[in-house]
Amino acid sequence: LGGKCRDELRCYASQLQFGWTTKIGPWGSDKEYVDIVRHAVSEGYDAVKIDPVFAPLEDAGMAPFATQGNQIRGCYREHDLKRSLYKRIESRMAAIREEFPDIDIIVENHCQTDLTSAIRIGELCDKYDMMAYEEPVTMLNPDMMKELRQRIRTPLAAGERIYSRWGYYNFLKNNSIQLIQPDACNCGGITELKKIADMAHVFDARVQVHVAGAVITNAASIQLEAAIPNFGIHEHHFRTTQECINKLGKYDMQPVNGKYIIPDRPGLGQELSDFAIETALMHTEVTDFIPALQ
Repeated sequence: LGGKCRDELRCYASQLQFGWTTKIGPWGSDKEYVDIVRHAVSEGYDAVKIDPVFAPLEDAGMAPFATQGNQIRGCYREHDLKRSLYKRIESRMAAIREEFPDIDIIVENHCQTDLTSAIRIGELCDKYDMMAYEEPVTMLNPDMMKELRQRIRTPLAAGERIYSRWGYYNFLKNNSIQLIQPDACNCGGITELKKIADMAHVFDARVQVHVAGAVITNAASIQLEAAIPNFGIHEHHFRTTQECINKLGKYDMQPVNGKYIIPDRPGLGQELSDFAIETALMHTEVTDFIPALQ
């Protein structure tokens, strides 16, 4: 990859609306949002990411799309959101910023509002001095990101739904993304990710690899971010703090005081654990065909 540009990576605590380390969510009230940010800050993080639009299924302006255990998520409809939801978004932002005036905050939106709603939320990001505004609109139309960029000051972040250098080119050319977030598992692997990062450097964009997978994805992302000059910040996802995920790796890789030390072990610096291998699904080739397919 060309050698290290740094020995450590600054991390942010990601997706706090679902919880953090020992405090499992999901969370909803202003107080709960402040409390979960305080929990992450107490562990040494000076940057966080949280979705202030997140709401339970029964809330107005939301349509259900998934449930998993006690984690209830909502899907925002593709039209202008209700005033009550905007008020809740601002209330959450204001509560966190008032309690933590000096930390960096990334606002998550998961690509699930239309441009009109994204602009209104972006104006709140400006008001409360957010570090970045992530996935505010669909990635299928670069002109929408460009329009949003021209309407607000907060840097825009996106990229987990953009694939390859060609997918990124128009977003970089029109300066609509300032913090790119390619995913090593989606964009074509480490080599393509490195090429995307190098192209972003030409356009003065910084890189935060999207990390919402397990131990191998995280290790690969750390190695890539260590080797690029335009590294921005590392995403340390809520799931990556959980034992059910960490036991899949041979080595326990967690940040210390909000920073990763780059491992010097061979390769990615991580391997699958014996537990992961022993409990993996078995894949077999089907050799007996049903008569209709013969």
